[in-house]
Amino acid sequence: MRLVESLRAFGGPVDERVRAEMDRVYKTGFWILAVGLMVYQYYGYWKSQVEWAYGLVDSPHAHEYVDPFVRMLFFAAFVVIAFLMYRRGLPASSGCGDSGGSSVAVCLTGAAVAGFAVGALTATVRFVAQCQLLGFERMRPLDDAVIGVVMGLQAGLLVFLALFAYYHLAKRRIAKLEEDLDDE
Repeated sequence: MRLVESLRAFGGPVDERVRAEMDRVYKTGFWILAVGLMVYQYYGYWKSQVEWAYGLVDSPHAHEYVDPFVRMLFFAAFVVIAFLMYRRGLPASSGCGDSGGSSVAVCLTGAAVAGFAVGALTATVRFVAQCQLLGFERMRPLDDAVIGVVMGLQAGLLVFLALFAYYHLAKRRIAKLEEDLDDE
């Protein structure tokens, strides 16, 4: 703690507006990095699947994808962020904890967006991997589209279930926090 206090004292007074703007900048950078790495990992997964499906495992580019440890690290980071937001009652700031809105509508919207994004990303990533590994003459874009639709439907269902559970847990947590404030 003393080290942090001495560093803050060394830096001098901080303007609140500058701090808020820098927080936005860092937040944008974090999301660009996180989403970029996730797309890269997703591409690596589907590239290895295309290599396996077409018998290209012995090719010089085989197994050029991110370590599963990195995937688990990203998953753990996002789970921890969601848990911390839930514990602090922050979902209410995004409209998720409002008592006036329909939880099913919010969950369906989130599921539709996630399903479409995963489906489009899957089809695109498989298309690029096939272009890279097989060339245009051996490509099967219809297969990529079907796999994208299936993955999108699965992702949409999982996101719906996760958002629905999160919505109700957050609503219950916010009610408990408000009850604790009323008791004081």
